[in-house]
Amino acid sequence: MASSETILFNCDRVLPWFRRYQFDIGIHDPPYFAGPNTRVYYGPRVSTTGIARPEYDIIPEWDLPTLEWFNQVKRTCRYWIIWGANYFDFIGVPFDTPRRENLADFIKTHPKGWIIWDKCNGKTSFNDYELAYTNLDIDTVVYKFMWNGMMQGKSVNEGHIMRGDKKNNEKRIHPTQKPVPLYLWQLQTFAKPGWKVLDSYLGSGSSRIAADMLNMPFTGIDINKTIFLKQERRFLGYKSQLLLAV
Repeated sequence: MASSETILFNCDRVLPWFRRYQFDIGIHDPPYFAGPNTRVYYGPRVSTTGIARPEYDIIPEWDLPTLEWFNQVKRTCRYWIIWGANYFDFIGVPFDTPRRENLADFIKTHPKGWIIWDKCNGKTSFNDYELAYTNLDIDTVVYKFMWNGMMQGKSVNEGHIMRGDKKNNEKRIHPTQKPVPLYLWQLQTFAKPGWKVLDSYLGSGSSRIAADMLNMPFTGIDINKTIFLKQERRFLGYKSQLLLAV
């Protein structure tokens, strides 16, 4: 069984510990904005069509990424994927996430290096997409996985189809939580078996669960103790379900 290591500390302080290219791939999801709570900086509580966001613990301080963090990611990870990269001026000229009617134009002007997560939001006012930038030599690609309140995708390969039994939905513990199938798809598509995985903004731990499912060595870092402990409980719950299934 592959190792799964987590570190509760500031990632800017931890990354210098690691060797050059110690990790084969890093998938990082840093916060896009700073703010005293999630409600102000991560959208309205209710969309214009009446879909409500869950309530989360207030996160008093967001550990925003810096140029030094990006340099350390490039040093420690042979390949990297950074979600929200379109908001960071140290990666390029910042720009907003495109709306559905602008997607074709975006792909035409950004034909290489971008991963577009289509959340299948329908006609809600929430963002249609989230963007990640990578140093992988890939054509810009769109991955569809429904992630809109109680409406969640059925599986990795049928993410555009809504899961029928809502009791099997992933439980959200973080305001920017991404679904496990999104990480499974990234690792299955862009990584090779046995690659070492790093997530320097561990958050809800979806990346950790996906790496464990694929038996890939994993290291995750997070600075927020409350979220970190919730992530630990989530991972232990996932592992206990595996034992019950044996």
